[in-house]
Amino acid sequence: MLLLLQAMGTQAHAQALDDEQLPDIEVRALSVTVEKMSTNRKVLQLTTTDEAPRPRQLILIKGDGLPRIALRVIRNYEAADLGSSAARFAAQRVRVYDTSFRPELGRTYGGILKLRDIELAIEPPAKAEAAPVLEPAPAESETVAEEQMSAEEITEEEERELKILAYEEPPNYEPDHDAFGLAASLVRLGDIVPGTFLYLRAAGLRYSRTFSHPVWWNAPGLQDSLSFDFSALLGTRLEFAAAGDSYQILTTLSWLRYNLNFSEDLSVFAYTGLTKALVLSAVSTGDQGLARQQIGLIMAALGVGAQFRVGPQWYLRLDIGIEQAGASLMLRY
Repeated sequence: MLLLLQAMGTQAHAQALDDEQLPDIEVRALSVTVEKMSTNRKVLQLTTTDEAPRPRQLILIKGDGLPRIALRVIRNYEAADLGSSAARFAAQRVRVYDTSFRPELGRTYGGILKLRDIELAIEPPAKAEAAPVLEPAPAESETVAEEQMSAEEITEEEERELKILAYEEPPNYEPDHDAFGLAASLVRLGDIVPGTFLYLRAAGLRYSRTFSHPVWWNAPGLQDSLSFDFSALLGTRLEFAAAGDSYQILTTLSWLRYNLNFSEDLSVFAYTGLTKALVLSAVSTGDQGLARQQIGLIMAALGVGAQFRVGPQWYLRLDIGIEQAGASLMLRY
């Protein structure tokens, strides 16, 4: 119901826009071939023999002369294997006009690429003493400018739709999908005595990969995403099973994380996953079998956290859960 109300509100807002509020646009025809696509068909990897589009540009895919879907370019790829005149890029679906339309692998579709907004230049007032300069009329054989030809290739309704898409386009709170950084955590170990809680002070590396953005929400002020995290933390635990023993432990943590982004500067998340510890070396006068067995248990991970931007592409992340509490400094790229 909430999604329906949002869609109705967006449509009403678009209808309320006056054409004078929307800048003129420059467009050109674009032919694309579907090379790969995600299982939900929201992200397509496309190739084209035309000039490659740039990230953030909008594409209106047409079929049988009618708009089918609108895409936003999110990334360009190397295309040396396709030849010098071809390009490869990824685009994300931003709007559906025909719910029965299903992109097919290997099929080529015609589309329209929005190049840029055309800003009208304001001429300075002519001086009183200056005589007007008349430009010579163009010859009949002169070639029509490319942007004038491309503007005639679409209908007024399609041109208006591209303008509205650009006007309504929300900011991207996760422009970078990968993150790598340093982490320090207090990690829970398997209980050597039932009912006790023993922890390991550890530090190491953390990697994060956002593989879905958005999931349900993509509006100014609220966007969501799904990420996968992996951490490898090293620490030493003294007197784990007996007085005087020492264990050097490598703990690995694997999480699936759901994020709610309120801006590029702030997000909160919840995660779930597994932890697994390995004993790298041990010093003990007693039997190490039980201690190694308990340290090496696979345990569930469940928790929440928050992330704050502290510099260009640098983020401070805090995590707290049933298996650990920690902080990390992450670089997004």
